[in-house]
Order: sequence, then C-alpha cells, then structure tokens
Amino acid sequence: MNEQERKITAYHEVGHAILGKLLPNSDPVHKISITPRGGALWVTWFMPEKDSILTSKAKFLDELSVLYGWRAAEEIFFWKEFITTGASNDIERATSIARSMVMRYGMFDEIGQENFAGERGMWNHLGADGARPIISEETQKNIDLQVQKTLKEAYDKAITLIKKHKKLHTEISEDLLVKEDITREEFDAYFEGMKLA
Repeated sequence: MNEQERKITAYHEVGHAILGKLLPNSDPVHKISITPRGGALWVTWFMPEKDSILTSKAKFLDELSVLYGWRAAEEIFFWKEFITTGASNDIERATSIARSMVMRYGMFDEIGQENFAGERGMWNHLGADGARPIISEETQKNIDLQVQKTLKEAYDKAITLIKKHKKLHTEISEDLLVKEDITREEFDAYFEGMKLA
C-alpha cells in the first residue's frame, strides 16, 4: 500500500473497532492490524466472550452498523467523493445479513413470520394458466424496501457514532499508523472512564 492507502485503511479499521466497542450487542475487539498477513492486508478481529448458537435481532442490527464502519469512516474523514472499493466485502456481508433477517428469520413484523429465502425465482405451475411467482410483486417490493430501510438505519447509526467520537477515532487511527497493530488491552485503554454510546 502507498501511504495514502495505508492511512485510509487505518481509519477504516478503527471505524469497525470503535463501532464494535460502542454498540452493546457487538463482540469485543480482539485486535486491529494494518500489517499484511497471508491473504489479509488488514483486519479487525472480534472475539466473542462465549460461544452461542443463536443470534438475536439486536446483535444482527449492531453487526450491520459495525460492518458499515469502513464506509462511514471514508465518508467522514476522506469525503464522499473519494470513497473507495475497500468496503465492498462489508457491504456484501451487510446486505446478506439484512436479507436473511427479512426473508429467512421473520424478524420484521412488516413482512411477517414467513420464510421467503428459498422461494425467490421459484414458480407455481398452474396448468393452462401458465406460471406465476410464489412471491407476489408487492411482497417482493416490501421485502426490498425493508432491507433498504434496515441497511440505511445501520449506516446512519455508524455515521452518527463516528462523528460523535471523531477526535478519539483520529487519535486511535494515528496510533495505529505508527504501531500497525493494537491489542484489545491497548484499544480498551482509550475508553477508560468514558461513557459509551
């Protein structure tokens, strides 16, 4: 990475980490790194404190905001006109989670307690009348609107929290540029005595 890319990456990773720290249903930050390792050029590790089989709606919603930490940091620190391709995997993961919440897990009353995940593109064959989709156009439109709304709310929350803690974000990012790795203990120390969220 050149120096500008390195700086952008540091601010991005700290975006994930700060949101993970501030949002109550996120797993704790284990380490932040901008040191290339194997196939990963940079990474923020989150480590659950205990194993869990089930995932709550609240945890999913916080995870969506954490995933948008990269893009939110880009917009705030490097201006919207200079956003990069770096957040593409985060956006893909966030979209997949939101779609599963809406279509598979029945987590939104507006859509209902029905599984639509396996039915996209499937058809009911009705003999002489031809075929029609199992999901009506209206239902598909409502699903798409709910996914968009969920993602927008998660992104807006990410923007709000990063703006609120912009000074701290800058301090941690500049330290990361020097150290290249920040451990959980080092990261948590930035928040000592601070009221979160």
